[in-house]
Amino acid sequence: MLNIAIVEDEEEAYRKLVEFTDRYSQESGETFHISYFASGEAFLKSSYQDIDVVFMDIELPGMNGMDTAAEMRKKNDSIILIFVTNLAKYAINGYRVNAMDYFLKPIFYPDFKMRMLRVSEIKQNSVPGKLIVTGQSETDRFNINDIEYIESSSHKIIIHACGLAHTWTRPSVMIVTSKEEKRIKNANLNDFEINLSPLGFNRCNSGYLVNLRHCSAINGFDLTVGNHVIQISRSRKKEFVDAFLKSKG
Repeated sequence: MLNIAIVEDEEEAYRKLVEFTDRYSQESGETFHISYFASGEAFLKSSYQDIDVVFMDIELPGMNGMDTAAEMRKKNDSIILIFVTNLAKYAINGYRVNAMDYFLKPIFYPDFKMRMLRVSEIKQNSVPGKLIVTGQSETDRFNINDIEYIESSSHKIIIHACGLAHTWTRPSVMIVTSKEEKRIKNANLNDFEINLSPLGFNRCNSGYLVNLRHCSAINGFDLTVGNHVIQISRSRKKEFVDAFLKSKG
């Protein structure tokens, strides 16, 4: 079952999204739980960490949808975000908050179904697993899907996830998936690469291991990962580009 949030102040648009979700559920056999919020503030006050997909109106009373999404991304980068708007110009900056797509009002079922098929594909390719990292004094837990990239710098490991950077010196790591559990002591970037490569991570240069799910564009040797731009090394470019293209289907 997927948890869907609809953040929408127009009743007609809300009813259409509910109607189309019910129709798609009957056609696909998938089940959904829908939560409704009439404002961005109400959504941000909820337990939205459990949401899988959010349909976000951009023109909301109070905090607009783009600002609401930016706040959401500070805590969760794995929610699939689809904007709903009257004008396309309001949604073109959706890449800044890692939006999957957008709808133009009025919404029609073929457009809705096309995006829901993409949602289903993304969820099927996601990795239900956790990375547990222990330093000298604290332990941090990450959903593997939330990790944008892992950096090695000056003998330190830096994990970038949900817009935050967490730093350790040769930490102990436990990787837990539905298939197995692995423990690594004094982990370096090579250890992360060996264990996370089968889970959709790829080395773009000697100091960066990136999660291909968060890679959106390659321009020359510049790689866009979330809101960051990282260099692809010349020696790794062909292999990396092949992996990037394969990950996008």
